[in-house]
Amino acid sequence: MDIEWILLITSIVVLIFVIILKKSEKPKDVEKAKEQNAKSNLREDLEKRIKANAQNELSKINQHILDLKTITLEERLKTAIPCKEGLYPHEILALNCAYGSPIYQDYVPDWWVSRYGIRNVREIFASLMERGFLKVGDIEGSLEGENINILKAVMQKYNLKTFGKKSDLIKRLIDGVPEDKLRKMYPQQIYGLTNIGRKVVEENEYIMFINARIFEDLDIWSLNILINTLPYDSYQNKIRQYLDGCGKKYLLNGDVKSYTKNRGSAVWLCSLNKKYDSCLEILSEIIFYDLNGHINYMLKSHKDQIKYVKIYPYEESLVKIQGGIIRNIFEYREKLKLSDLELECLIMRRIEKIETPFDLFTKEECIQILFWERDRNFSELNKVYYNADKKLNEYLRSNS
Repeated sequence: MDIEWILLITSIVVLIFVIILKKSEKPKDVEKAKEQNAKSNLREDLEKRIKANAQNELSKINQHILDLKTITLEERLKTAIPCKEGLYPHEILALNCAYGSPIYQDYVPDWWVSRYGIRNVREIFASLMERGFLKVGDIEGSLEGENINILKAVMQKYNLKTFGKKSDLIKRLIDGVPEDKLRKMYPQQIYGLTNIGRKVVEENEYIMFINARIFEDLDIWSLNILINTLPYDSYQNKIRQYLDGCGKKYLLNGDVKSYTKNRGSAVWLCSLNKKYDSCLEILSEIIFYDLNGHINYMLKSHKDQIKYVKIYPYEESLVKIQGGIIRNIFEYREKLKLSDLELECLIMRRIEKIETPFDLFTKEECIQILFWERDRNFSELNKVYYNADKKLNEYLRSNS
């Protein structure tokens, strides 16, 4: 009987101890659950924003295509400016596309319809031929459309040397192989450019350039109007000016993501023309907005969620300079043969006038972070990120 009482009392004591233990852990569990819930909400919010941005971009593309389809060619021609020889943008594009393509081939790329709403491309080819811009191509034109490895295989068959540029190979083939044999190998007739047709293509390079690339909403029609608007300038400078204008609008609207993408296009354009100093100036802005733009967006639109944005430690931080940006900066620095000090001065000149409501990192710190990133100096990076995290928390407390 005594043993039973002892066991009962022991069980009661254990039960009480377990209850007390659970009660003591409950606040921690509740706090942890709250934190996990907040993080989950932040993750869901970010996912919603990403989906919303994706849907927004898709709707812009669809709307652009819809606009192109709804604006007829006749309406386009009312505002378009023809070149000196009287050809409009779509005709110049058709002239370039026809060159080297088979005359009796029915296939036409889908983008003619999807981007420009033009279905009668073959009729445009025929019109260009009637007006003397296109001709039936010669055997040289047929060879130009052939793969260089196939040309070399033919040359080996006739014991011709296979070194040099494609134009050299074609000349050797024409000089070393009878034309009737080449015609048997390449019987299909292709379009060739007449002298006037070649002149039109060369003088209106902007048509082919913008058709092959995406710069905001520019296309052959809108760029045609831009380059014919005062003050006159090169088409690439006109594109750069247009990009700069769009970039300013993105900043005014707090759209850092679109701004960074826009500036990336501007960097690529400047790099194409070997304007590496301009590339560095634009990349300097991107550095500053990479490190400060996201936080300012959160302070403006999602202040209640900002405390869950990881700043410190550096390795886990959501606020960093994009790796590709760092690599490009030092590549352009090498091309310009700048010292570290000269690069620092160039960046500071570019960003010193930029103003944001809250600087997570000062302008000097932005430059330091760039070099510490390059040198993989994690000790200094963690120090500056610790101070930034502390600064943000103090800012939130003082503005709560």
